[in-house]
Amino acid sequence: MASLESDLQRLSLVVEGMHAGIWDWDLSNEKQWWSPAFYELTGYTPGEFAPTFNTFKQQLLHPDDRHMMETAIADHLQNRNLYRLEIRIRLKNGAYQWFEISGKAQFNADGKPVRMCGAIIDISDKKQLQLQLKQQNEWLEEVCTMTKCGGWEADFSTQSFMWSKQVYDICEMPTGYKPTLADAVSLYTPASAAKLNQCIEVAIHSGKPWDEELQLVTGKNNTLWIRVLGKAVHDQSGKVTGLKGVIQDITAKKKVEETLWESETRWKYGLESTEDGLWDWNATTHEVYYSSHWKKMLGYKEEEIGTSITEWEKRVHPDDVAKCYADMQAYMRKEKPLYMNEHRVLCKDGTYKWILDRGKVIDWDAAGNPLRIIGTHSDITSRKQAEAVIKESEEKFHNLFSLSPIGMVLTDLETGKFIEMNRSFLESTGYGQDELQALSFSQITPPEYAYLDIEQINRLKAGVSFGPFEKEYIRKDGSRMQVILNGLPVINEEGRKQAWSFIQDISQRKAKEQEIQSLNEQLTESNAQKDKLMALLAHDLRSPMATIDGLLWVIIRELNGHLSQELLSMLTTTKERVNNTSTLIDELLYWSLSQADRITLNPVKLSLAEVADSVITNLQPQALSKGITFINQLPANFTLKADPQMLQLILRNLIANAIKFSHSGSQILITATSQAMMAKVGVRDYGVGIEAENQKKLLNRNINFTTPGTKGERGTGLGLNLCLDLAEKHGGKLILESELHKGSTFTLILPQEE
Repeated sequence: MASLESDLQRLSLVVEGMHAGIWDWDLSNEKQWWSPAFYELTGYTPGEFAPTFNTFKQQLLHPDDRHMMETAIADHLQNRNLYRLEIRIRLKNGAYQWFEISGKAQFNADGKPVRMCGAIIDISDKKQLQLQLKQQNEWLEEVCTMTKCGGWEADFSTQSFMWSKQVYDICEMPTGYKPTLADAVSLYTPASAAKLNQCIEVAIHSGKPWDEELQLVTGKNNTLWIRVLGKAVHDQSGKVTGLKGVIQDITAKKKVEETLWESETRWKYGLESTEDGLWDWNATTHEVYYSSHWKKMLGYKEEEIGTSITEWEKRVHPDDVAKCYADMQAYMRKEKPLYMNEHRVLCKDGTYKWILDRGKVIDWDAAGNPLRIIGTHSDITSRKQAEAVIKESEEKFHNLFSLSPIGMVLTDLETGKFIEMNRSFLESTGYGQDELQALSFSQITPPEYAYLDIEQINRLKAGVSFGPFEKEYIRKDGSRMQVILNGLPVINEEGRKQAWSFIQDISQRKAKEQEIQSLNEQLTESNAQKDKLMALLAHDLRSPMATIDGLLWVIIRELNGHLSQELLSMLTTTKERVNNTSTLIDELLYWSLSQADRITLNPVKLSLAEVADSVITNLQPQALSKGITFINQLPANFTLKADPQMLQLILRNLIANAIKFSHSGSQILITATSQAMMAKVGVRDYGVGIEAENQKKLLNRNINFTTPGTKGERGTGLGLNLCLDLAEKHGGKLILESELHKGSTFTLILPQEE
């Protein structure tokens, strides 16, 4: 009986450690037995409905999980594969909760399944599990308090026999009943009475006490199991003068024993269907029973682990041993209701597993020292790994929070109060942490931004992030801080709605923008004045330069035969320089207009040959001075669409450059072709050519690049930039092809009239 009671205690504690509800299914009639823990896990109470498989499936099991469970059961019964799956069970409150259900079938000699037992484990809320374990423990303790004991005594000298009140209650006899020893014995069943008489005879003759479990029929004809303890009473001379003892109603205990073997089978199958390991420690001998699952968890076979406490001690990680014993000692001193510790245990393959170790003393000696401790091991390696990832993430967030140059603030959406804020935000506002935590964000926001805050709060309460948007905060010194805000909603552990805001102080940027805007306005005004001045200078200079040019031409033409060669050369040189100056004035004027985007094009259909002939005629003196001849291959009827004045300016620059960089006595080829409604006008020289690096500089309008001609001619570098700009304004482009020492070709591509 002591062994069975011990086993019951062990199995009950295993249930506590497993966080499981047990079920037993009689496959012959579909009826099921559900343990109290099963009812507690689901919120139901026994008697609410018949515990059958169909009831469970139709009323408790989530509809989406029914087919999965039926398939798993069929597979287990047919193929004897492991039955374990996660399902949702409807609680009494109507909500569904996740459980792990596992089980194992029993088969008869013919291999037919007759019974299936198993467990369900709440895998959604460990706190709920602890409560269920506590309720289970209270239930077991209540069973123990239901035991009744009573005393009895027989005095041979007076032939008297006495019962205590509790014995009367047990035997259901009226208190006025005065039995003798023989009467008391006669209440037992014949077999039990014979056994009791034998014990009495032995005690009287040998002094040996007895402790027997017998059956008694009460005054109300109820048959009870009674534990009878007794011994002989001796006087000073050693003579037996009577008997005395105790009886205890153990009917409930015997009923438990009758179901114990069946219950033990249930627990056995339930335990086998979980992954927890069981240990049972004899604190006196230091021998420990380790279950097969305990060993399997570490990768060992049954015979590879002994029964010594050192089997566990030598496998605990060295860094965890001290904490294990400290928690155990704290429990022994009754500072904790349960021994619980998380530590690493070495597996057979050399790796460590994290174990949740829980235990409880089930037997103490008179001095309060533990005699026997039972507990479980649960593999929590996956949980620990997840916790490590979370911890790393929290550390990264903490570093980001602390070191971020952007302000980060946590606020309560209902009150607007500041909860947390980082150093950057404190420094920007000038407040201390305690000062800000006493304020709400509305208290440091100017009134004109209240409507913006309301819009963002409504978005956050709806679970939507906000921003970016700009507003202002009032610093501690009263000055205003311009910021850009972004934010997202969060819910804390208590269910309160909060918001993380990311706040960038843009006050300096705004000041710089204002400064830049002011400078831009000044620059615009300066450019306008410059353009006005350039236009004025160009206008005032062009007229006198044209007059001088015309006068020089008349003098050279009319007095050609009356001038000395030296004077004629001087006049010719002066005229060339006047022409160059006029060209420079034109380029400066048009460049100024181009930079201000004030050139207005008036494109018309025109003859390319006519425009080119005009330019060639004006540049003929320069060409003749270097002995250069033009090869004009422009078709007479070739037309395109362009602004005549701008086209003339482009051709004048391209042909003048060709003259400038051509050797004396060479040629300049001018061509035109048409392709895909685009005119291609080419100006080809056979001069010095251009290095590849300098070609990039020439075509870069951000660089004013120029080189001297073959006779030292100088340029401004503005002409080619102006050509590039005017070509683009016409919807075309300018292409350069050049080879050093062999010459260059500039190709102007412009739209043609359709």
